Amino acid sequence: MMAPKAADGQWIQPLIPGSQEDLPVKAILQNVIRWIYTWHVQHDVQGLINLMGGRQNFIAKLNALL
Repeated sequence: MMAPKAADGQWIQPLIPGSQEDLPVKAILQNVIRWIYTWHVQHDVQGLINLMGGRQNFIAKLNALL
């Protein structure tokens, strides 16, 4: 998933991956925002497909949203 960086190029912490079970609301929202921004590449969809390891991996990750 995409993750945010600060203006100085450092990753914004903490990034909380994984299941949303038992996570605080802030962590759940952070994960939701990461899902949204992962797919927000209208300018280079093929680049995202390549980044995810190809068409089959892209489709599998897209299907995970269902």
